[in-house]
Amino acid sequence: MINPHHAFPDVLVVDSRSVSRTVLRMVLTLAGFHVRCVSGGVAALAAIRYDPPDLILLETAPRDMDGGHLYAVLSDGADTHDIPVLLVSSSSESSACRFVDELGVEAFLTGPVENEHLRDEILHRIDWTAPTECDGENTSESVDRVVS
Repeated sequence: MINPHHAFPDVLVVDSRSVSRTVLRMVLTLAGFHVRCVSGGVAALAAIRYDPPDLILLETAPRDMDGGHLYAVLSDGADTHDIPVLLVSSSSESSACRFVDELGVEAFLTGPVENEHLRDEILHRIDWTAPTECDGENTSESVDRVVS
């Protein structure tokens, strides 16, 4: 369920590589997302417990926990199973097949991903509208207009 307290879609990036976290933070922030980054599974679980994100962008091999194990924990959790998870890997399609076959992962991106494609994949998986105020009345504006 989307957190109604977020002014912008909140994405938690879980990636062991500092450079990847920095690039993803920049790309997603420029696309209009609120971005939080952690380097491993334990930190991800703590961040999710503190403030559940609207989507988790998960590297297949975070620092302290296999991405598959973290995905399974999230999928089985009462408070986390509704949070969309988008797995990403810079490795080959064979890695993707393992996650799809063994864990039932529905959303997996491999290799270098175009910024717009990543944005579209995230927006496809969340149902989010930005609260706005117009002439004193509450209205909603599509996230496409907010981040374009």
